[in-house]
Amino acid sequence: MNLIGKIFTVLIFVMSFVFMAFSVAVYATHKNWKEQAQTLTTTNQTLTARRTELETKLAETTQMLEQERAARRYALSAVQVRASQLERQLSTLQASLDQKVKELDQKGAALDQASKVAVSAEQRNTELENKLQTAQQNRDAMFANVVSTSDRVQQLQTNEERLKEREQQLAVQVGNMNRVLNANGLTEFTNVDGIPPKLDGRITAVGANNFVEVSLGKDDGISVGNTLDIFRGDQYLGRVIIKKVSPDRSVGEIQREYRKGEVKKGDYVSTKLG
Repeated sequence: MNLIGKIFTVLIFVMSFVFMAFSVAVYATHKNWKEQAQTLTTTNQTLTARRTELETKLAETTQMLEQERAARRYALSAVQVRASQLERQLSTLQASLDQKVKELDQKGAALDQASKVAVSAEQRNTELENKLQTAQQNRDAMFANVVSTSDRVQQLQTNEERLKEREQQLAVQVGNMNRVLNANGLTEFTNVDGIPPKLDGRITAVGANNFVEVSLGKDDGISVGNTLDIFRGDQYLGRVIIKKVSPDRSVGEIQREYRKGEVKKGDYVSTKLG
């Protein structure tokens, strides 16, 4: 309950006593005046005491009201001072906020400009990456070409060295062949068609009229007209001239003028130059 409520409560209490006094006075008109006087005196005393008490309480209440008003004025002053401080702080904060908003606007504009620059830089970067990729592809192609060329050069050098070695081998072989030709009375112009390669075989059958079958045939390089010498160990038995050739067999006739002994199945034969 605030101070005003207390004041109204006291006033209601006082008025109740006043009305009670009027009621008593009305009632006294029907009573003994003496008794009424005594009663009124007692009542008056009571009311006087009560009035004194109420006045005291009213004074106390008034004093409390003044104190509370003073306290409210002090609090209001403090609130006003605080409000002034808050207003000043608010003004400062508003100014700071306006400054920050302005700075943010400037930064936003700078950010937009930076974004445009970044987009342009990204485009240039993309172009540079494409150019770099193309350059790398060209470089890789050139490197592959260089590697291929290097491998080719290395291969050619290897082939050159091998050909030189082969040339030297052929030169040695030509020298040996020349010595062989000279030793056999031949030259590079001598016709060697029909001369069989160096072969060794066996007599597989002996027929009538000096005909024999040998284990060498067309697949071995034997052709009609080739001559084979016949041996049995270190014994020379004669010469046979080929008359008929099959893939793996051939038939020849023993030449009488070269015959040195009886030819048997199993004897060895070998090719001869001429």
